[in-house]
Amino acid sequence: MSGVERVRESVAPDAAQEIIRNRMEAGWRLVGLEWERDRADGDDRRLEPVPYGFRVAPDCRHLEADPDEFEVLTLVAQMIVQESSLPQIADALNRKAHRMRSGKDWTPAGVFELMPRLVDSSPRIFSTADWPMRRVMANR
Repeated sequence: MSGVERVRESVAPDAAQEIIRNRMEAGWRLVGLEWERDRADGDDRRLEPVPYGFRVAPDCRHLEADPDEFEVLTLVAQMIVQESSLPQIADALNRKAHRMRSGKDWTPAGVFELMPRLVDSSPRIFSTADWPMRRVMANR
């Protein structure tokens, strides 16, 4: 989907027609509408967070790998192979300018919270083309 630019914006109903006309004159194509209203049934469903290492795909119906987060998982796996401690892993991630989803620096507790995702992601990590080289580098 490279080469496609998308914009999502809130629009007041009374200005919608003018905004659509202006966008179309600027070369944009209308590809969808989104509607919302308050829930009448009081349903208070809990939303699940997107698992670390993934993001919501452009179709908003699927998940896709997040390259930056997958790199963090791979670095953590590599450092575990090196028998690094959680504080050492957090320091290394921070030195490489990786940040937690909250934007804060990595902490040992934050790295520890990645462990379930690391277990889930390890087959994918270990099957990447660069893992054999990372493993060799980790054992040095």
